[in-house]
Amino acid sequence: MKKHFYFIIITLVGCNKFYSPVTTNASHVTTNKATANSSSDKLISTYKFKVDSITNIVIAKSDSVFTKDNYPSTLGNFCCDALHFISKEKCSLTPDLVILNKGGLRINLPKGDIKVKTIFELMPFENELVVCKVRGEDILKSLPTLLEKKAAFFGFQITESKEKQVTCKINNQTINPNQIYLIATSDYLATGGDNYTMFQNSNFTNCKIKIRDAFIDYCKHFTNQNKSIKPYSDERYKTIN
Repeated sequence: MKKHFYFIIITLVGCNKFYSPVTTNASHVTTNKATANSSSDKLISTYKFKVDSITNIVIAKSDSVFTKDNYPSTLGNFCCDALHFISKEKCSLTPDLVILNKGGLRINLPKGDIKVKTIFELMPFENELVVCKVRGEDILKSLPTLLEKKAAFFGFQITESKEKQVTCKINNQTINPNQIYLIATSDYLATGGDNYTMFQNSNFTNCKIKIRDAFIDYCKHFTNQNKSIKPYSDERYKTIN
């Protein structure tokens, strides 16, 4: 549009003839006042009531804040535990590992009531839980990516020196480059998202459940047992001098 505008200006200036402006009359209608629509307001309020009645349900009680701070984080540990548990419940598969990208976890979980809407805020995306078959050699190649991006994980025991030398085990066993390991993750990572190349040669089983719903079901699991959820840290990752 700007190119056409400049072309017109250049053309007019290049002509010998000049034109005088012509006076014209115009009018306008003010449109800054919204017209009330009682029927649409009623429809919106009806749906809002229905949504609120679902999203405000308390599904768990937390003893303390689950935070994304530190590495590994208490929030990451909780979310990976959830996917490990739900993989067994929904897919009848027991993953050796769980990997989640840190950026996919949007908020900390508060102390006290955990509501459905809290989990929607934590995981607003529509990603689904999948379990991938991955060779040990592909896992080893992708460890630098996992550490660089500070991914949440379950099943690894990783030690990193100050010189960035890394040793890694899976379930306290040395990683076998030729062995196939089961990894629970999101379909986003399984299809190469966030540069996780470890999954490019793998195939996966889709558990047909959204990551968000897996978190919700895991919270309900504790509530059904009259238990609260508790943040924790362990030595799945540690640094040495």
